[in-house]
Amino acid sequence: VGGRKGRNCRDHILILNGAIQDALRTKSAKPLYLFISDYKTMFDGLDVKTTLNDLFDKGVKDDNFALIYRLYETNNISIKTSLGLTKRRPVEREVITQGDCLGPILASSTVDTMGKECFQKAKHLYLYRNKIPIAPMTMCDDLLIVSECGYKTDLAVSYINAQSRYNYLQFGLTKCSKVHIGKTKQKFKCTPIYLDSWISK
Repeated sequence: VGGRKGRNCRDHILILNGAIQDALRTKSAKPLYLFISDYKTMFDGLDVKTTLNDLFDKGVKDDNFALIYRLYETNNISIKTSLGLTKRRPVEREVITQGDCLGPILASSTVDTMGKECFQKAKHLYLYRNKIPIAPMTMCDDLLIVSECGYKTDLAVSYINAQSRYNYLQFGLTKCSKVHIGKTKQKFKCTPIYLDSWISK
C-alpha cells in the first residue's frame, strides 16, 4: 500500500490488530513476532531494470513502459549548496531518483512484490486462526512481517533478506525492530532475528 489511490494502511492496522488480539486472548494461540523494518534511502536506491521488471510483471507493457525506462536511463544530478549549484554529474548506476512523482509508486510496487510472491507460493504466511493467510505487509518503504515465533520467523526473515538483496535494497538498521506478542511456554524459546548485520534484542 501507499503512494496509490485507494491503498492506505487502514487495512493493515485492522489485520494487525486482529492478529495481536488473537495471540493475547486465545489460549491455544502461539506467540507472535512482529518484525518491522525500513528500507533506507529507498527512492534513491531502486535499481531501474529490476524495478521496471516488477512493473512489467504487473501489466505495464505499453508505450509508458519504454518512456519510464528512458526517463531514468540517463540521470544526472546537481546538488544545491550554500555556494550555489554543483556541476552536473551522471548517476553511475541507473536508479529511481528522489523527488519525482513516480518514486513512491515504484518503491511501494517493489516492496509489494515480496508479499505477492508469498501468496503465490503459499510460503512465509501467518495463518490467522489457522485459516486466513497473512503475507508480509508493506507501506512504501516499510515492511511488517507477522509470524509465529521460532523457525517460521527465521524462514520469513531469510526470504526477506534474499529478496531485498535481489532488489538492491538496504535496511535502515536503526529503524528495524521486533515485538513479541503473547505468552511464551517454558519449552518454547524465541530466537533473535538476524537481519544482515543487525540482530534483534
